[in-house]
Amino acid sequence: MSEYSIHPTATVENVNRDTWRHREVDGPFVTTSARALSNNMSEAYNQFGEDLTKEEKSERAKANMQQFHEAINIPIDDVFVMKPQIDYSEPLGVIYVDDVFQPGHGGDHATVSEQRGDMLVTFNEDVALECRPADCPVVSGQVELEDGRTAYVQVHLGWNGLNAGYMTDFIHEIHSLNPKIDTLKLQMSGAGYAESFHYENAENPLDDESHALDKDGNPMPKRFSHERRQDLFVNVEATEKMNEHGQPIYGFDMDMPGFIRKELERAGIDAYQLYEEGSDTTSAESGYSSHRRDGSNKTANTRDVVVLRGKGPEQMISADRAEAMLARHALQVVEAQQQ
Repeated sequence: MSEYSIHPTATVENVNRDTWRHREVDGPFVTTSARALSNNMSEAYNQFGEDLTKEEKSERAKANMQQFHEAINIPIDDVFVMKPQIDYSEPLGVIYVDDVFQPGHGGDHATVSEQRGDMLVTFNEDVALECRPADCPVVSGQVELEDGRTAYVQVHLGWNGLNAGYMTDFIHEIHSLNPKIDTLKLQMSGAGYAESFHYENAENPLDDESHALDKDGNPMPKRFSHERRQDLFVNVEATEKMNEHGQPIYGFDMDMPGFIRKELERAGIDAYQLYEEGSDTTSAESGYSSHRRDGSNKTANTRDVVVLRGKGPEQMISADRAEAMLARHALQVVEAQQQ
């Protein structure tokens, strides 16, 4: 049995088990909350079906954030939270956090970015970069630069962003920092894996001539357009369903983690440089938040938070490595609740 078998990994193949983190090489402190432990980290949603007012949602999410950060011993006023992009016709938005934020400002809450951008960069090891995803992978990491500094980076990579070329943009942004690229250490959060992230659309994602039709029967712009989209949209086949225009409905799976791996490999990033946490958020046993699993009911949906900090709390690091992050604890909580 592998010494890494405690990781609650998805069944997806090619999750590399010989990475910097598995070898216990020093790197950034990265951890993730889990719904089973921490509840909702976003004021946009209720929690486990509770019917909360707008004010109650805000107060509950704020309390959850404070409790979680107390548990991992990171001051809440060191935290800068990403505001993800919603317009994927735009290139990857990059926020240089040190230009707009300084840690330790003495407040009782995290600072949320005023500007939308799916990538955060800081050169300050005291700054905690955070993203609140549900099923989207979040890649966090650090890299040493030729000028002696260390850059800490975090990028939110949902399928829309991946389809829009944000992985290419992310890699270009890393190279623009003039890095010692062999020092790059990345960690991918839990995410929706192809095994459970199923999608349906009247557009065949792998056919350039295939278009879904709008309500008037006119061809819509292609939705699935990345030049290497065969690595992102997998297991494509026509279903027995038809839409109102008589078009067949295609079913396929979103392989976001696999696509990220392949894009990094294509860019010359060694597999050793990417630690993949491996939890499938869409699995009920994962303990993580999931829009795909919980459906469109926003009274039930929640969000977790992925934390990156250059300077990790010392008492958490050994436990974090030994216990395979909070996912294992979340799994135990879920199992206990089911008994």
